[in-house]
Amino acid sequence: MHTRHLEVRLAPVGLFKGKMIYGAPGDRVPSPVNVHNSEKRKHESQQDDERPYVPKPPNAFMLFMKEQRPNVLATHKSTDSATVSMIIGRKWRALSENKRDKYYKEAKRLKQLHNQLYPDWSEKENYGQKQKRFRKSGPRDD
Repeated sequence: MHTRHLEVRLAPVGLFKGKMIYGAPGDRVPSPVNVHNSEKRKHESQQDDERPYVPKPPNAFMLFMKEQRPNVLATHKSTDSATVSMIIGRKWRALSENKRDKYYKEAKRLKQLHNQLYPDWSEKENYGQKQKRFRKSGPRDD
């Protein structure tokens, strides 16, 4: 009589206290508790720190996107987030320099305000060192 070796491959099912939890297919594991993006972005050295998380000031495109997202969602009702972002990106690139200038001025004003409110704030402390992203070679769909 032959016995077959049963191989179980564990799949990641979530994070617990910063460590990945693995489970077998079919395991009933409760879904991870929703964590705000700002909490996810905290650098590991800050997790035990008492300082509050301070978000980065928005750039000109982010201000434009915040303004345009409701309009795009209203006209394209069943559009996913990636498609909405692509549409907004195309609108941004189509804007004249004069119209973009409004957003650049507002972004500059918000950055100055941010610097006054948080003089010791640094992006490196809040986000950790940025890692280089490598693009797959090939044509871009712009």
